[in-house]
Amino acid sequence: MADSNVSVRRVLAVVGLCGTLGGTLAQDQQDQKAAPLREAGTILGILTCSITGQFETNPDALQRDVLCDFRPGSHGADESYTGTVRGFGQPNELFGTGTIVLEVKGSASAILKPGMLQQVYSTDAAQSSVAAAAPLIGATDTSIVLQPIEEREGRVAEGKMRPDAAIIQVELKLKSSPA
Repeated sequence: MADSNVSVRRVLAVVGLCGTLGGTLAQDQQDQKAAPLREAGTILGILTCSITGQFETNPDALQRDVLCDFRPGSHGADESYTGTVRGFGQPNELFGTGTIVLEVKGSASAILKPGMLQQVYSTDAAQSSVAAAAPLIGATDTSIVLQPIEEREGRVAEGKMRPDAAIIQVELKLKSSPA
């Protein structure tokens, strides 16, 4: 009788171990599939843009000039850029704070070089969602993505399908770099 209890415990231990290994293998497979997605979403730094000048509006979009500071993560030197931000919606919601903050994302293996942000970025409607601001994809170097950081809640009011305002394009030109 004692031998059968030991055998049952061994079988249960082996089954438990197999279940744990199976779960680990399944998790490893999911991690391998998600790795390229994480790779493209590595935060390279923060781009802070101050609104300058007057805004121009038309029925479909609005535009403001900006002066931006790029602060890379742990590598690279700070840079300054000038440019324009185009959006749609209510100007107060988009430009009311006077500052726009964007995460600069790219590959974890990206080499930070002077002027790397100088290009036009546009929204990718396929990746946007109702609750989050759409990422802005570089036109020249598509591996660089600007992601608006939501600083205020309620940009998408309850019961609405569209945000009150959203950035649809950013154009940056290098102003200064210590390199």
